[in-house]
Amino acid sequence: MAKSVQLALFLLLSYQFLSFVSATPIVNFCGQIHDPRLCMNVVNTFSGAFPSAINAQAMLRMHLDAISKRCVSAKTRALRLANRAGRNTKMSLKTCAELYNNAVDLIGVSMRALNANDAQTGQMVQIMLQEIRQSAQQCDVQFQRPGLSNPLSHVSGSIVKMTVNANDLNNLMNTNPTLFH
Repeated sequence: MAKSVQLALFLLLSYQFLSFVSATPIVNFCGQIHDPRLCMNVVNTFSGAFPSAINAQAMLRMHLDAISKRCVSAKTRALRLANRAGRNTKMSLKTCAELYNNAVDLIGVSMRALNANDAQTGQMVQIMLQEIRQSAQQCDVQFQRPGLSNPLSHVSGSIVKMTVNANDLNNLMNTNPTLFH
């Protein structure tokens, strides 16, 4: 029920855009995942315009690349904030920077799995996305333990949302492999 309401809301809010692209496969595909707006933004960012056809793996790669860029940015921000922070906050920020760096490495593993494109690809990407999401959530935990305010909470939250979308794309790609071929 919630998915259908979300899709209906997405379609209503996107009416002008939809009339322009006339319900391309991308719109249909993005409409099936957790955050359709985020999906459309990622595709627009990487392609410059919404192409009339794109395969599911290319969309997943775009999402993984967006997550990687967000993690690199988050790592840089964490290290910059650590330079002016108190001792406990500094330690938490440095741990977050390491977690974001590890997430970038996990995205590399996901990309290599997509390149291999074998029977284990979908499972490998799913595992890597879970690990990335857990890394972002672990960053939040670093601040909860000592009771500090988290200057990175919105960044971690956006990474979690992005990984949920990428996981939805991965699942759609694996449950319906002919969707965009």
